[in-house]
Amino acid sequence: MSLCQSLFDVIADYQLEREEQIVKVVTIHVGPLSGVEPTLFVRAFNLLKGQTIGEQAVLRIDVSPIKVVCKLCGSESEVSANRIICSQCGSWQTTLIEGDQFVLSRIEFMQSR
Repeated sequence: MSLCQSLFDVIADYQLEREEQIVKVVTIHVGPLSGVEPTLFVRAFNLLKGQTIGEQAVLRIDVSPIKVVCKLCGSESEVSANRIICSQCGSWQTTLIEGDQFVLSRIEFMQSR
């Protein structure tokens, strides 16, 4: 809930700049290793939105894959959360380059009535 409330705080800052507009769509990017469970986050968003940005707001969640780069062979691989190894050489010596993010990527506004 606190992460969702923090998201609303950021959105509110942008909404202040647009006095005549209301939030229509909020798009976030999350990775499987971010600690955010999309279905639970949607539930929290829907519970809190009426008290903050308005009932009309819709949440879109884009889930990113987990990507690593191998320290031995240098290849980049998409991996699963329980198997973070290089898909080319099988090395466990990898560096995470995507999959742990939580990013507010877009806020769409519309004219208020």
